[in-house]
Amino acid sequence: LDDAEIIVDAYQGRVFIHPPRRLRTKYKEIKKEEDLIAKDLKQYETKSAITPDGVAIPLYVNTGLMIDVVRGVQRGAKGVGLYRSEIPFMLRERFPGEEEQRAIYRQQLSHFANKPVVMRTLDIGADKDLPYFSIEEENSALGWRGIRFTLDHPEIFSTQVRAMLKASIGLNNLHILLPMITSVSEVEEVLYLLDRDLAAVQEEEQVKITRPKVGIMIEYETKSAITPDGVAIPLYVNTGLMIDVVRGVQRGAKGVGLYRSEIPFMLRERFPGEEEQRAIYRQQLSHFANKPVVMRTLDIGADKDLPYFSIEEENSALGWRGIRFTLDHPEIFSTQVRAMLKASIGLNNLHILLPMITSVSEVEEVLYLLDRDLAAVQEEEQVKITRPKVGIMIEVPS
Repeated sequence: LDDAEIIVDAYQGRVFIHPPRRLRTKYKEIKKEEDLIAKDLKQYETKSAITPDGVAIPLYVNTGLMIDVVRGVQRGAKGVGLYRSEIPFMLRERFPGEEEQRAIYRQQLSHFANKPVVMRTLDIGADKDLPYFSIEEENSALGWRGIRFTLDHPEIFSTQVRAMLKASIGLNNLHILLPMITSVSEVEEVLYLLDRDLAAVQEEEQVKITRPKVGIMIEYETKSAITPDGVAIPLYVNTGLMIDVVRGVQRGAKGVGLYRSEIPFMLRERFPGEEEQRAIYRQQLSHFANKPVVMRTLDIGADKDLPYFSIEEENSALGWRGIRFTLDHPEIFSTQVRAMLKASIGLNNLHILLPMITSVSEVEEVLYLLDRDLAAVQEEEQVKITRPKVGIMIEVPS
């Protein structure tokens, strides 16, 4: 890749190596538009956010690295709404010591002197692992993370809190946030440790330190949402990549509410074949065996272009995308549907969703193709396949 021209599209999580002229032109136009928007917004950078009825809304910045602090100050942030203290831990090869942490926190606090800085105590586990501290458990999203990790390792918590308290001396703008709280007893136990460490630091430093305000994040994962009258509402996950599936399973999702089938197409340099697609869909379906998986057929166009298939039109958001693309390319639709049907054999949890429907005739035409392909696959595989339920997305901009 030395000297290679690369386009990084952080909005869609895509990287283009040796992009063709068409893509270079497209992204240059996008960059030009964004620069114009940024220039236009710059006039509001230091102005207060005020509602039409005159209520001022202070804007805070979320930080983890110093670059976040610098940008927040430049844009007139009124403080730090959330400092993710785990980030410095994740960037090191060992637990940082008290003095090392104190220096890090002092930077954050001093850049917002006289403004509140909310520091969340260490929240690791799930997708925030430390390379030097292994957490082995069946379900890290629901289990040993956040405050539960803290209470099992009070020495790590005390080192961190002592560093925060020392860093706040003379500034008094420290607020502490406790992650993943599930009970009052957890808060009481943490407050006991905080008060103990506060007394010790004041004694050591021979200085009076105002006790920081303490808040909690109630974000304990549950398997279903419960209405006030006790009715359980099943929660589904939206997927596109296998990481979405893994996290959905970890969090007890009752199925897939929307599988965006275009994502595997967008990550390739050509249309994937039937067997390639079948393997992809089988992964999605098998991880949610006995649970519904709603797969949307290919929806490209607008902001979802394929690098190997050019769509040129005046208004792609309104025009040739979704089901209209499907009906103009029935061979692409059939390849995809055949792959979905084959992937569902023995599972019977496939549901199909049709995007950008504008008329009954479009649905009828697609159902004709679906029934034709279903019959063909059953003949080829010599197996009975339950016809998937079919839904539609009516999302035409008006």
